Amino acid sequence: MKKSITFLCALCKVPVTQKVTFTIKPPRIPKRIPESISYPPRGHYAIGNPRMYDKSDKNYTFNLKDLINIVQHPGRRAGCCGSDGCQGPNILCTNRHEIGTEFSDCHHEYHFVEVNPDNVMIDEN
Repeated sequence: MKKSITFLCALCKVPVTQKVTFTIKPPRIPKRIPESISYPPRGHYAIGNPRMYDKSDKNYTFNLKDLINIVQHPGRRAGCCGSDGCQGPNILCTNRHEIGTEFSDCHHEYHFVEVNPDNVMIDEN
């Protein structure tokens, strides 16, 4: 059985995800454009950007609905229907430390948050 873990802000230890389980399942390909797919499935996390699926990418990927104790960066939000992620890290913990970048605008086929491993730590309890 896969172990569920929680991710915490590396600086202040505030939990920034619900309990999540690792998945290696690649994202499904959108059947039509525009179609947005939340990735990874809720309750899971993955490694790598689903848009590029680059094996060398070590960033964590989370479903937007699995994030907790987060706020939007006030100066890094652009997009028409969501966040396009083009202005860099736009997700902060409640203590205003950078956590990751949300990609949720209508022109993205996948909606997710990408997190540099240096910004979080793992709580296995």
